[in-house]
Amino acid sequence: MSDLFHPDIPDEFINSVFRVMWQANYHTFMILTKRPERMYDYFYKWEPKPITEIPNVWIGVSIEDQKTADERIPYLLKTLSALRFINYEPALGPVLLRLYDSVIENGEQYYKADMLKWLIMGCETGPSHRPMYSSWARDVKNQCQAAGIPFFFKQMYWNGKLVHLPLLDGKVWDQIP
Repeated sequence: MSDLFHPDIPDEFINSVFRVMWQANYHTFMILTKRPERMYDYFYKWEPKPITEIPNVWIGVSIEDQKTADERIPYLLKTLSALRFINYEPALGPVLLRLYDSVIENGEQYYKADMLKWLIMGCETGPSHRPMYSSWARDVKNQCQAAGIPFFFKQMYWNGKLVHLPLLDGKVWDQIP
């Protein structure tokens, strides 16, 4: 429930976390960060590259708007992982994911849609939450559908009340990879 790649967390601690995840292969671990530069640097310098050998470790970045999407998603795509995901939460602005831009990984050309395996979306919570609009959710859901990426719509305020797994276009969107 914290950012494993926070600057105050030493590499030795991160190493010990990965050793536990490696040994506990009967669990799925989701590592979410707002610091994808450090995550990328950590995996890049770690030899051998163990993250691709740990299928139960999924890595993701948290985005809030177009600016954070443009800054963080490229680092996610450059970081080797069994499964990459985006957590668009709290959604504070509309996002164009640019899912069909191509990238090169290990000498092979891929499209972002092929490299991303999940998108989770939700609103900001709490008494001073900022608004999230259903049009943002619908737009991202449509982008995910077009790219074949599972979409999980986690929560949104409707009529002043927080609703978990709200309906969007008459359906609950709780897809998982």
